[in-house]
Amino acid sequence: MNNSAASGPLHTPNAKEQMTMKKTLLAMTVAATLAGCGGPPKVAMPSGSDRTPVNSEARIEDYKARNAEEQAAYRERSALARQVESMKAELAALKSYLVLQSMEAATNRPKAMPVPQPSQGRAPVAAPATSPAPAMLQVSTAKPVALNEAESVEVRGQAVVFRVSHAFAKTDFKPSDAMQEELLKAARSGKRVEIRGRTDAEFDNPIDRDIAMLRALKARRFLVSNGVPLSKIHMTYLASGGFAVDNSTPEGKSINRRVEIEAMDLDTSAFATASAATTVGSTQ
Repeated sequence: MNNSAASGPLHTPNAKEQMTMKKTLLAMTVAATLAGCGGPPKVAMPSGSDRTPVNSEARIEDYKARNAEEQAAYRERSALARQVESMKAELAALKSYLVLQSMEAATNRPKAMPVPQPSQGRAPVAAPATSPAPAMLQVSTAKPVALNEAESVEVRGQAVVFRVSHAFAKTDFKPSDAMQEELLKAARSGKRVEIRGRTDAEFDNPIDRDIAMLRALKARRFLVSNGVPLSKIHMTYLASGGFAVDNSTPEGKSINRRVEIEAMDLDTSAFATASAATTVGSTQ
């Protein structure tokens, strides 16, 4: 009798036992695997040897160059815009000047005078020429002295102020001969010359602003054309305000419609001691 027959028949595991055995075997395999590892798995880190920097020196220099170009272009556009605005202002002033010139030409256009017919048998006799009586120049340090109805001179310490009044809406600068002589002498000697154009307007408005500007511009043109350096001339103008006298009367308004020329930083002794016998020609 063999051993197998003596021990009895072999046991065959059922399905449940087979599943249990498989789970046990898998657990043992995983435990063995984990036991063989020295620690947790390491995450792979890139070395960075092939990395390309975003802000390289070349890119930074290129950015600086493009930024400088954009800034230069912006400044150029700003300068051009300012030039355009300045040209527009000059054009507007020129238009106003032409309008005023046209108004003055229409106002001052001479009218035809009738020619007197000589009597029969008698030759026409020419009327004797008459000349206006000369006014007297009296310059004082105390207050402005009127040379005539439209001109005055005032000495202020080391400065002399010349005032020339204008008719309504007029801008031509036409001082008398004596005023021209004293004005040019002071303007050439002074270190600084200020020109102030004024009107008799009670409120600021574009028309009177242009009139005040033209009065100052024409006075400056007169000085420059007579040898006064433009570099030492400073010009301002006001459409309203800066009145010399009370502006509520017609007489005051006629004085306030003026241009003032102040020669500064000069020896005023010659003006303060001017002889009262100095004559002034008639104004135009």
